[in-house]
Amino acid sequence: MYKFVNIFKTTILSTQDMKLALDTLYAFNIPLQATVDLLDEDKVLRVASDFNLTDRVQQQLEERNFLCEVMETYHLGEPLV
Repeated sequence: MYKFVNIFKTTILSTQDMKLALDTLYAFNIPLQATVDLLDEDKVLRVASDFNLTDRVQQQLEERNFLCEVMETYHLGEPLV
């Protein structure tokens, strides 16, 4: 189980967008799991890792012209304030 889970509202709209976004995250070259729910109205991106990647994910996706708004961040299952 990873220590951190970051949840974002995004503008990832298509499978092509999703591939670009996930390729961007996996290029961090650290162990992580990432999923995008294209059926959700908020196009939710979920990133699980042993590191808090909130700022890095936002920066990288916004550089690729995606909206990436933090909805929630969890550390060991507890919300960070």
